[in-house]
Amino acid sequence: MTVRGDFPRKILIVALDNLGDAVMASSILPPLKRLFPKSTVGIWVKDYVSDLFTGHPLIDSVHASDPFWDRSPGKGKGAVGPFLRAWSEIRKSRYDTALILNAEWRRTLSCRLAGIPERIGYRSRKSGLFLNHAFPLPEAGGHFSDEHRGLLEKYFDQPLSPEDCLPRLEALPQDEQWWKGWSTEKGLKSREFTVLHFFSGDEEKNWPLACWAEFLKRNPQGRFVVLCGPGEESRLEPYRKEILRAGVELISAPTLGQLKALLGHARLVIGGDSGPEHVAAARGACVLSLFGPTGPGRSGPRGRGVLRALRQFPLRSLPVDTVIAAMAEFPPQASAD
Repeated sequence: MTVRGDFPRKILIVALDNLGDAVMASSILPPLKRLFPKSTVGIWVKDYVSDLFTGHPLIDSVHASDPFWDRSPGKGKGAVGPFLRAWSEIRKSRYDTALILNAEWRRTLSCRLAGIPERIGYRSRKSGLFLNHAFPLPEAGGHFSDEHRGLLEKYFDQPLSPEDCLPRLEALPQDEQWWKGWSTEKGLKSREFTVLHFFSGDEEKNWPLACWAEFLKRNPQGRFVVLCGPGEESRLEPYRKEILRAGVELISAPTLGQLKALLGHARLVIGGDSGPEHVAAARGACVLSLFGPTGPGRSGPRGRGVLRALRQFPLRSLPVDTVIAAMAEFPPQASAD
């Protein structure tokens, strides 16, 4: 390991991915701070996920920009100007080490041009051209968090257990204050409601709305919160009356800070292979994931709560009875705390 001084003084984590991947990037923060408590740590993420890390106790700086070669959900490709402003900010910060997650050549080239001498990542998508510590990708099929942990182990030559590398996010005081007001208005108590998240960016990953409507019909006494991201509420229309029955609250397009607060107070979160389930797990909530074309062994949520996944492909063939039975296996006020 060759860095300025005896240890990396300034470490940049590069995680220019969407919500779930950004959450998984947080898994390397605890071991980094244990290994190098005197180092400062920055993270470079897409603009729309930057609030995930605002106020995170293990992060000193958040750099946000949408790559001009990639799209974010509901948006076009990033603009060159904002990307260059974030890159310039990083260059001026004089990081000596970059851990480039899900590496590809444009990310690694950006770090090289920013003058970061130690550039560490897996050799993939031509990233090795601009890495000076390029490791072979692990065998296919492993979890993304395990790949991140393996990168630390290989470069810093330190064994780490999976328990050392769990994603963890914190809610800010103002978001907890929002939760207090919103939950009081809705008559919800912490650990006494279940959050349902119906949608993702891929229809094959979505359990049909008809199944969700039947699920709620079969749980008439339950307290539920239906979570919709930006632009998703209108998709409820065919089953709006059945889904938004008495005892079901709708929250549409919350901020990421509000999302962290809400999910941290849920008894249980049920949804598909998408970002909010990762946020829930990183907040210590218990999660029941419904998987179709993808597998939980690669991209399932990780965290301190009770986590379970059901997988069936096509996902529309997953029986409602199976989901209800799985939900019943969670303790009445399930949580990690």
